[in-house]
Amino acid sequence: MKKILYSITLFIVLSGFCFAEVQNVKVSGELRNRGLYSTNVIDLSDNSKPDDDIGYFAQRARINVEADLTDNVLTVIELEASGIVGDKGVAQNANSVAAAQLAGLDSSARSVRNADGTTDIQGSVHMDENTTAQGRRQKDGYDVKVSQAYVQASELFYTPLTGKIGRQYMNFGKGFLISDNEHEINFDAIRSTLDFYPIIVDAVYARLAERSSQAIQAVDADDMSMYVVNAHYAADRWNAEAYVIGLVDVDTHYQPVTVGLRGDVMPMEALQLWVEGDYQGNQYTPNRDLEAWAANVGATYTFDFKWHPALSVIYTVASGEENPTATTGDYEGFQELFEYNYYGYAFSPRLENIQFINAKVSVLPMDNVTLGFDYYHYWQLEQAIQSMGDPFQDNGGVAALTTGNDESLGDEFDLMAAYDYTEDVSTQLYLAWFLPGSAYTPDDTAFEIRGEILVSF
Repeated sequence: MKKILYSITLFIVLSGFCFAEVQNVKVSGELRNRGLYSTNVIDLSDNSKPDDDIGYFAQRARINVEADLTDNVLTVIELEASGIVGDKGVAQNANSVAAAQLAGLDSSARSVRNADGTTDIQGSVHMDENTTAQGRRQKDGYDVKVSQAYVQASELFYTPLTGKIGRQYMNFGKGFLISDNEHEINFDAIRSTLDFYPIIVDAVYARLAERSSQAIQAVDADDMSMYVVNAHYAADRWNAEAYVIGLVDVDTHYQPVTVGLRGDVMPMEALQLWVEGDYQGNQYTPNRDLEAWAANVGATYTFDFKWHPALSVIYTVASGEENPTATTGDYEGFQELFEYNYYGYAFSPRLENIQFINAKVSVLPMDNVTLGFDYYHYWQLEQAIQSMGDPFQDNGGVAALTTGNDESLGDEFDLMAAYDYTEDVSTQLYLAWFLPGSAYTPDDTAFEIRGEILVSF
């Protein structure tokens, strides 16, 4: 039945694209250069041999072509090349094959001892297909790839329906579960939007992994797909959202379903409040069901005087599994989906078995200068032995395992400075210190510094 509905939807949307002609073409792009240095992020130890000091420069170049056609039809093609400057498939100064695999190298990685005492991890930098929710954040290496390629038709058949087909970025709400932050995660999807303002309804089908390797094979026999239905209501000073997100991996029986509600309100011009809650259920493995939850609550107040200081306090929590190696019983660890949010630049945790408070303040000493300070306090919900860092987030986060004997993960302090040189050229500098809690042994401070220059045209 779902295949019939899929075919009907595809036919309706494609029908609106016929007979369109080019009206206008826009070319844009960006060039982003980053430099990063970190120490102790892998093992939280000053005494590891070899050490885990990591330093490199990364570059990302994008070119975007947007063609505005007749009959409200739009096409977009975007190419991207990104990777480590000078990368030849070697991760410098890493301390284990496991660390290299966390950083993105495949299972063929091997350690090579150098004459200068450092250790390189050699292996393919190209990732496997995106076979899990976490795996959707994997990088391709320094290859040219298509980051966007879609066609969009608005007001299909003179209705409030908009259809978009192809590779695209998506963001819902504040991006707690699905975000387009930094344009790191894209989807091969069909998206239909009904705009009955103030009510907007989105329906999405995305193919996350296509594993079919035989000409004759049952449809969807071993593929992974995502289904989304999102309803949004917008008012002058408040809005609300309800959504259902389902993942279906027929081969592994991994089929989590997330049901969520979100709302935010501005009781006054300077104050914003928001809350979002999610429940996850359905099937985790053939023998285990999923029972998990997560929430995000926050407030931001902007003061009306010199430098426009803004103060935010945010609480985030995601359930955890006490016994991850069990093969029966409900699995209670929250399944992080497709967000790319920073929850501390050094620690950079996954949204599973964690809760943390974030207090931040920012000021504008000049029109083109922003200064910010973030404080995080982290702790586990369940005392478990696990790596808390997100290996697919920026530099990978803290890879060290917790001891399972304490809930206190630690504290982080981040400093940020941003300077807009022109409207098209901006720079950022981040410094981050993670001070491990009693859940870690060893517990030496991890440090990261990251600088960025972004040119947009």
